[in-house]
Amino acid sequence: GTLIRLSSDNISSLAPVGTTSARYHKNIPENLGHLFERRADGADEEKRISNFTIPQVLRVVWTPDGKRAVIFYNLDDQIRKLLIDYSTTTPKTNFLPDAVSDVAFSSDSKSLAFINEGGDTQNIFTATPDFKNQRKVFDNNIPGLEISWPNQSFVALKTKSSYAARGFLYTVDVRSGQFTKIAEGLGLDAVWNKDGSGVLY
Repeated sequence: GTLIRLSSDNISSLAPVGTTSARYHKNIPENLGHLFERRADGADEEKRISNFTIPQVLRVVWTPDGKRAVIFYNLDDQIRKLLIDYSTTTPKTNFLPDAVSDVAFSSDSKSLAFINEGGDTQNIFTATPDFKNQRKVFDNNIPGLEISWPNQSFVALKTKSSYAARGFLYTVDVRSGQFTKIAEGLGLDAVWNKDGSGVLY
């Protein structure tokens, strides 16, 4: 494998676009949160896709097609979540509620799953990628979960990894709400393969 430098500037996200290109948000004063794209082989010059400014980007969750992203950023010591649709010339934005603690897009980029914190509950919902047509798929009271969507038929929930605590990995069927424990153990972490048919933990 050959390492190819796509940008000499600090970036705060990275996402593939198909099999040939990559998109990334820059994290420098003159391009704060601006979106750029370049061929993954470095054969062209980087191109700015959007100059929408986003300060203090902490984390970015992309759709697999690279057209939408949920951006977690720090504003006045509060973590805000912004859903951006980059498929139009002028990006469409939608602020997500503070109660949303984590999100994941489906593998076909047509749906969004999210954890909604409400008092003692951490319920799981699905929605369209523009955050409409919300539907609760699972009643949950396990705190501190991380969500992913490795397969069209189920979302995966994992407790945050810690060397000192027992971790758990679950799946929830998005149609029936069936809840299944997959693995547990100290310091548990997990990575699903591309089609969700297996997991390394």
